[in-house]
Amino acid sequence: MIWHDEFDGTRLEEAKWICRQEGRRRDGCWSRKAISLDGQGHLVVSIFRESEKYTDGCVATQDKFEHA
Repeated sequence: MIWHDEFDGTRLEEAKWICRQEGRRRDGCWSRKAISLDGQGHLVVSIFRESEKYTDGCVATQDKFEHA
């Protein structure tokens, strides 16, 4: 294993993760409110419907770590 995260705590560690900002993607939207930690070591990515659009979350590690 090169890299991992246990998702400890109640907030996403932004030194390791980028939470994609609010915005459209194809037929839905990304929103920070769809990303959470459950306090038991799990990242939770939710999806929900608001009016006629679907909203979910997106996290990435872009430019946050390197490996040899």
